[in-house]
Amino acid sequence: MKIAIKANINDRLFSAEYGGNISNGMAISANREEVRGFETFEEIKLPNGCFALKTETGHYLTADLNGELRTNATEIGAWENFKWMGSFIATFHGKLLTARIDKDFIPIETTDNTGSWEEFTRISLGSEVPVGRPDLDMFPRLGCSLANCFMANHYDYKGFASLLSENRMEMTGINLLSAQWQDMEGPKGTWPWIVNRPWDLRNFNQEYQDKLYEVISEFHSHNIHVILTILELYGWSNRKKGGGVPDANLGPWRNNNNGVRWGGKYDGSRQEDDATLLACPDSALKLFLDWMAPIWKINGGITIKIGNEYPEKELHERVRDYIRNHNPAARFMVNRNEDTPGQYQNMKIGQNYHMIDYHGWKSLSFLDKNFADEPRDRPKTFRQFFDKKNSSGGHIDVDFNRCIANSDGARANNNPVDTYNWDELFKVHEFAYNKGCSIDHQSQVKMSFDLDNIETAYLQRLANLKR
Repeated sequence: MKIAIKANINDRLFSAEYGGNISNGMAISANREEVRGFETFEEIKLPNGCFALKTETGHYLTADLNGELRTNATEIGAWENFKWMGSFIATFHGKLLTARIDKDFIPIETTDNTGSWEEFTRISLGSEVPVGRPDLDMFPRLGCSLANCFMANHYDYKGFASLLSENRMEMTGINLLSAQWQDMEGPKGTWPWIVNRPWDLRNFNQEYQDKLYEVISEFHSHNIHVILTILELYGWSNRKKGGGVPDANLGPWRNNNNGVRWGGKYDGSRQEDDATLLACPDSALKLFLDWMAPIWKINGGITIKIGNEYPEKELHERVRDYIRNHNPAARFMVNRNEDTPGQYQNMKIGQNYHMIDYHGWKSLSFLDKNFADEPRDRPKTFRQFFDKKNSSGGHIDVDFNRCIANSDGARANNNPVDTYNWDELFKVHEFAYNKGCSIDHQSQVKMSFDLDNIETAYLQRLANLKR
């Protein structure tokens, strides 16, 4: 992957003098204003979590014991290992790179200090940022999702993308900010921040963004539309406490050194969580949304779901509007705590948001469940909704191509291997698809963590719905 590196202290770029192959301490400097050949490096990720930097001439950056850097190595050894520590770059010897602004030409050396001279910014270059795929924005689509197939490192996302393609699936959803499920601790998870306890929500992990580029590109190469969920319920709420459910009090939104406290210890009141989110996007979430600007600017092939079972309307609006500062053309999807038939009108789907994601339809009995508190100008049942009628018998405008029937919340039990009542669930999906809705099947694998348990037979059954 091609990158450039900027010294924050003087806003100047690293340059490998003469493109590399220099054996003295003037090999790397921070004095250039424009990215050209000498300022471009190939970042090579290593199995130990470190990286090596290859210069334009094919040589590697080396940190010597005397504190100097050189660029004449032709192989990667221990002294060619570097590691990002937030905005610091650590060497194999436990030192940090520093921009010597007190010397001519600003050479890069090593130091024990941790000040402003030691802070750097990594700049991604080239084609790793996915190109938008507007051709993938046609709906309805059939899909299957593993919520954590991106963040949980034990998932083979390339194998998953191939599997979806083989079964004629055209859509998938992944979480960007998830909870600390047991299998995502330590190196098993790729987090947007350098993992520490407590979390530092300013200490971004570039590996996270790089991997996300790769995941989106992989799914796009299989003609699969990607739904990116920003805030996942379990990451900020203890509302669904139970066996195996992560403790939100240990997660980044409640256990950080930035003063961010999205809720306290859960006291049984759902409002306790909702009230703490009224300020969102707060300063910490804004930092994340700004850092993710290259993702939001991808036009075509992605939809941004603001939150999974995310609470009130105003929260959606504020996060949506903040992201629109980066890309006014970004596509947004909503999913609410209460999937009532009137939410399509309440959230103004087709005007304020592109799509709505409905959860919890286990069987066709969902059609006749009565939501008595809906206003008279909205449907009180989903049967009325699909008949395009409000509770008074008047016509409502609904574009079912903007609706997704999601089997999240439709589980018949919590068995990780046999999660659903398959025949009943299929009746729901068949009905919804025939009405023009998309289908997003939440695979049971998200609970079993084993791709061998993917329900291929059910995916093939869904694929047969295509006309």
